[in-house]
Amino acid sequence: MKKLNLLKSLIMVMAVLLSTEKAFCEATAVQALYTLVQPTVAVEKMTSVEVGNINPSNGNASELKSSFNLQSNDEQTFFVVYSKITILGGTQVSAFDLNGNLLFANTQIPPTETAVNNAKQGLIGNANVIGYKINLSGEGITITNTTSANYNECYKITLANSETSGKLEQSIGGKPATNTYQAGEDVAGNYSATVYVTAITEL
Repeated sequence: MKKLNLLKSLIMVMAVLLSTEKAFCEATAVQALYTLVQPTVAVEKMTSVEVGNINPSNGNASELKSSFNLQSNDEQTFFVVYSKITILGGTQVSAFDLNGNLLFANTQIPPTETAVNNAKQGLIGNANVIGYKINLSGEGITITNTTSANYNECYKITLANSETSGKLEQSIGGKPATNTYQAGEDVAGNYSATVYVTAITEL
């Protein structure tokens, strides 16, 4: 009799267990997804006139010009325009002065460093160095004439108003800078300067 009652009890318990509804707690999985946009910069030369002529009677030069597309998605990046000429002994020095001129050096008979410094100050005694006004303009950029330990006299170019691209235009020519052209001192031949447009994060 006891076994029968125990069996009934087990059956009832099992029935209770089997008929109990399952209870679910709310479960949420959160996954935060990230992707990284790498900084990218580009300097592309679009058009240029890189070879000109100088009138030997007065030193006036035909116009040289270039245009560049500048791109950067990094707010810490800006651009610098600097220039170099080669002087006696093969050393390269800055070809910009603080008056907005670009100096050209004779490639067959390089000038001395003293001649270059005199030309930058508008002083006589600058054989084989001729300076011309450089005009920089553009779209979507700001231009600042400055100096730095790395680039000496240079131009800092920043993209304006959080833009990611801009256009830089450069023209050089016309009348020679003060006291930088003397037919009796500046030997006939090729005069050259190299202009660089570079993306950097600090001057």
